[in-house]
Amino acid sequence: MPRQDDAPRAEGNTSKLFRYPSAITGKALHAQMNEAYFDAIFSAFLRSLQRAGYTLSDREMGVAPLLSGSTIDAMAREVERARQEFLTVLGSDIEDDIDYQMQSGRAPKFLIQLIDSCERLGWKVMPVVREPEDECASSFSALP
Repeated sequence: MPRQDDAPRAEGNTSKLFRYPSAITGKALHAQMNEAYFDAIFSAFLRSLQRAGYTLSDREMGVAPLLSGSTIDAMAREVERARQEFLTVLGSDIEDDIDYQMQSGRAPKFLIQLIDSCERLGWKVMPVVREPEDECASSFSALP
């Protein structure tokens, strides 16, 4: 097993661009693996928010709106799919696993924990505010 003392040394190397990697540790490996895992989850979370008509905002004051049960379920399923795709062998059928996580309540609970964590970091799930359409402009666009 490599030890920190076994890491290559940069002594004698005159290149300013070359940099030996730091020694690998369990902590560094854990951080790297979790970063990739949560990047996949966060991407799915953002997509699911967008599909449901929501976004993350760090500018909103007050309480975030409650999401409906059907919205939670749809978002939880999408986030769970990303988790399963990240953790499962390519080519495996993950639908039964996703269904089990949904039925057991684990996938919705994970989604709620994800939303709560975002709020603790200062980001709230908020509805996307769309500008009201100009009625005249939309009526002209319907003309032949």
